[in-house]
Amino acid sequence: MAIEGDSYFVRKTIFGEREILSWQTDDFGSIPQIVYKYLDLTLSHNRDSLTKDYLWFADPTSFNDPFDCRITFDFRLLAEDESLCRKYYEFQSRKKEPTLSDADRILAVDGNVRRIVSNKSNIDFFKELEKEALSLHLEGIKEWGILCTSMINENI
Repeated sequence: MAIEGDSYFVRKTIFGEREILSWQTDDFGSIPQIVYKYLDLTLSHNRDSLTKDYLWFADPTSFNDPFDCRITFDFRLLAEDESLCRKYYEFQSRKKEPTLSDADRILAVDGNVRRIVSNKSNIDFFKELEKEALSLHLEGIKEWGILCTSMINENI
């Protein structure tokens, strides 16, 4: 039933295979023209999103799965490889402090590498570092929202 020139996804459903019409974008490839969103209408923000015509993007830290969006960091791996440690802190430095002079960047990276390598056997140091990294990560992702949808209307 496909029309020439149209793009379709083929998806298995409980009713068998189904063709889902999609459109093309340069950045994402084929995207379905219709997606389905399941809502708990006992929640006011879900009811409001229908009546006021907006989408609700949930704060990733509010998910009910305690492991969602909680990336763990193992800084002990950096202590095992000084070259990798240096690359990591150079990347972090360029990302967090793009205007830092080359000389200051070298000093900052060297200081972080020495700190990691000198604490190689200090488990408590790495536990605290990982705890801080997770806290910063969770604070950072609060600026983002997640919208869950499905291409198949009976896929809960």
